Amino acid sequence: MPKKRGQLSLDEEQYIRENVNSLSIEQIADALNRNVEPIKRYITEEQLYALDEKRDNNIATIVTGK
Repeated sequence: MPKKRGQLSLDEEQYIRENVNSLSIEQIADALNRNVEPIKRYITEEQLYALDEKRDNNIATIVTGK
């Protein structure tokens, strides 16, 4: 099934806000059937925090889009 495109829905935005500190960006994207980029963009624009899997899954860091 192809990934969804276009603007995030209000339900998707709420899901991101509720799960940004407990799931990785990749897990959120998979759950929403979205590519990673719109999730990263929303987290950055809203200044939310996300798990940084490259360092330690228990440390929350601001997503810089890199």
